[in-house]
Amino acid sequence: MQQQLIQQTEYALSLLKKGDETGIDILYRCMSGRMLITARGILHDAGWAEDAVQESFVKIVSSAASYKNTGNPCAWILTIVRNTALNLLKKNGAARPENIDEYEALLSVDSFEEQSSDKIIIRNLIMRLVPPIVRTMIYMKYFLGFTVREIAKQLNVSKSYVSKQILIAEQFMRDNLKLM
Repeated sequence: MQQQLIQQTEYALSLLKKGDETGIDILYRCMSGRMLITARGILHDAGWAEDAVQESFVKIVSSAASYKNTGNPCAWILTIVRNTALNLLKKNGAARPENIDEYEALLSVDSFEEQSSDKIIIRNLIMRLVPPIVRTMIYMKYFLGFTVREIAKQLNVSKSYVSKQILIAEQFMRDNLKLM
């Protein structure tokens, strides 16, 4: 799933570099949900989040030619969304950031029909036992597709710290899920 998303996003950006507007449609289909969740988590307002996503699409299309393949185009796009949302927040006044935990299920690989509500509740309860900074790291790695290096840079911590905390959290979740 993650590799397919990266490939689709790379393909969309390559089309945009060539001036082919089909890239916009592909980018919208594969990234708009993640972009909206990222913006909404910062802005805490659906209207502002939609504005930030629209403005981000304009920025992405206009700067697609300068995009350098870094291996993770999703992180590049979501960084644009984050910066656009933060600029909008500064421009329109501060708002309390929204808790991203509520949106975790929206990005799940499995659909809601395929998961029992008990499993979703248990998974969310176990995630709440993980420290907030580590939850953020897990969210950035598995839902936003950031690398450990990108997470460390965003959170201003060392790569080894991020890697170690994610490994500890993964083991903690595995151990607790086995008990269920």
